[in-house]
Amino acid sequence: MLGELKIPCESSDFEAMYGDLAAGPANAELIERIERMVFDYFAALELPERPTVYDHLLVSLRPKDCIITFNWDPLICQAIERLRPRAGVPKVISLHGNVALVYCCRHSPIVVERRGRCCRRCGGVPGPRKLLYPVRNKNYESDPVLKCLWDKAREEIREAMLFTVFGYSAPRSDTAAMDLLRSAWDDTASRVLADTNIIDIKAKDSDSRNELESLWEPFMHNQYAEFRAEFWSSRIARSPRRTAEVMVASQLDLEWLEECTLPSNADWDGFWKFYEPLIAREREQIG
Repeated sequence: MLGELKIPCESSDFEAMYGDLAAGPANAELIERIERMVFDYFAALELPERPTVYDHLLVSLRPKDCIITFNWDPLICQAIERLRPRAGVPKVISLHGNVALVYCCRHSPIVVERRGRCCRRCGGVPGPRKLLYPVRNKNYESDPVLKCLWDKAREEIREAMLFTVFGYSAPRSDTAAMDLLRSAWDDTASRVLADTNIIDIKAKDSDSRNELESLWEPFMHNQYAEFRAEFWSSRIARSPRRTAEVMVASQLDLEWLEECTLPSNADWDGFWKFYEPLIAREREQIG
């Protein structure tokens, strides 16, 4: 996609490359073209009609949960739109912006809407936000939208009992993101049940797993974390919509509840046949 631009940079890390270009004032026109190409590429992505891992992840969580994502793509937002009529879904915070979202800064806190929609509070038409920032010098406090998103993320992490990392490589170029995540999660150091879970394909290989353990060691409470190579074997997938309850039962009550297997290859009928009884029980308890 970027080959036609003849970029004068040898870095294999896209965000690091962008940071190098952004440091040169003479690259302003090139930077603008890159930003447009990146936005258009991600905005064109669409989920397939069948259930995907995004759908299973979202319905395996509940509205009390929160997904904090660095992804620019609209796939989580698309999954939320098709699931929301039948299931309560978690909050989602896009820390680096998202092509599917716009932000109205006339309010405090900032109002987040789907792209193309008016602000639900004032009726204004929010504009799209910048996606790319020079990661080496990224200042999350300087942009009002980024600051609002990161403040919300810190609050969610500080209140969390379970901290799951799914497919985030923690690039060396974005040290500010890791520092912010670590400082928020460290606030839970006194919590007996604080639990860290890492889902990363590198967990399949012993050498790569050692690298993962070294990378995420600062996030481990009691020097322990669960590493899984795929979502389907993760703690969330083994006890969907009941993850925290199952963990408390096993650690405090020494009660080992039966785990389940998600219908990963199911069509929509099979998908809802599995999840709707769980959702129905929640509604009965609330009612």
